[in-house]
Amino acid sequence: MKLGLLYDSADEADSDAATIQSRIASTLLSGAVGDRFSDVAAGWKVIAEGRVVKITATLPSGADPGTWRYLVETGDLATLVRQRR
Repeated sequence: MKLGLLYDSADEADSDAATIQSRIASTLLSGAVGDRFSDVAAGWKVIAEGRVVKITATLPSGADPGTWRYLVETGDLATLVRQRR
């Protein structure tokens, strides 16, 4: 799985990348995909490159290829990112 998050500045991307990386494996999911992100996929990597945060992970063999879309649609990914004002 691969996902890119685009930020207004590289500083915001760096800050959120560090936060996401520290939380992603243990964060609870609201949907029925699994209990935590670590239950959905393995090898979560979060890297900031300029204004983009790249998130990658490996789905288990036979997993639903629509998992990323599901995580976005249910709002589960939003729990990892700080709310902006």
